Formats: sequence, C-alpha cells, structure tokens
Amino acid sequence: MIFMQEKSGISIVIAAHFRPDLLKRTLAAVLGQTYPRFEVLVVGFDKDESLALVEKEYEGENVKFYRIASQFVDKKRNFGIKNAKYGIVAFTDDDCLPERTWIGQIAKVFSEKPGIAGVEGFTWNDTGKHGKLYSHAPDNKTGNRFLACNYAFRKSILERSE
Repeated sequence: MIFMQEKSGISIVIAAHFRPDLLKRTLAAVLGQTYPRFEVLVVGFDKDESLALVEKEYEGENVKFYRIASQFVDKKRNFGIKNAKYGIVAFTDDDCLPERTWIGQIAKVFSEKPGIAGVEGFTWNDTGKHGKLYSHAPDNKTGNRFLACNYAFRKSILERSE
C-alpha cells in the first residue's frame, strides 16, 4: 500500500445526470477499488429524481449524495471540489467504469511525484464488451487530452483557480 502525505486519501467526484442505471454501475466499480482510503461524492441536479433511487441502495456506504440547483457539469464538479475532504480530488463520470486499481494508480503517481499538480489517465470506449451503452464516450489512449472522466488534481491547486 502506498501512503500519501496529503491528507492520506482521495475524494472522487461523480457528476450525475439523469442516468440511475449507469450511475449504479459506476458506483459499483468505484466502491470495488483496491485502494483503502477514499470518499465518493455524487453531485446531481436537484430536479433529478432518479438520484433518490440510487441513494437508497448506497445508504451506509462511503458515498455522499448532493443535489444542487444546476444541471451543468462544471457546477457539479466545483461543488464536489469544495466539499471534498481529502487533498487529492479525482473525477469520473456517471457512465464510466474505472478499473479496480484506478485510485491506487492515482495515489502512486502523487506519492512518487510530490511536485505535480494533476494527472490524467487513459480512457477508451469498450463498445465490444458493453454494446452501445458507452458509445458516446471519448477515447484517450495516448494522453494529453485531459478528459474529465479520468483525471485528478491536488485540491489546493483547484482551489487557487476559483
């Protein structure tokens, strides 16, 4: 296990958007992570009644649900940043399936490179395995695209940009 110096954990922000079935799959993948210390913040539009369906299933888990008065993803992510308790904030979308070692890999990079502000990960559209479910998802197999479904930053850096 890799110990992180900065508040030793990772906050994961998921911007939800009227897709309860996809959100359930994403939460299952996130809660199945091998890294031991993280919190999950699901932020959705306050008129998204589907969040209540998902929230009931995750009562008692390490997941917090928030509703805000905006449908815009940037507002949801900024709310998540402000409410994150750990020094590293990672982002994924409610229609993504992070690998089991996703958070551990993020923690490893921040631990090995204490001077970095952020890191991005690769993403790919696995249409063969899941059919057309994720066909709108972007590919980022070579990096340098900073897609919001797979990146993490130091909270202190994100707070400076407000």
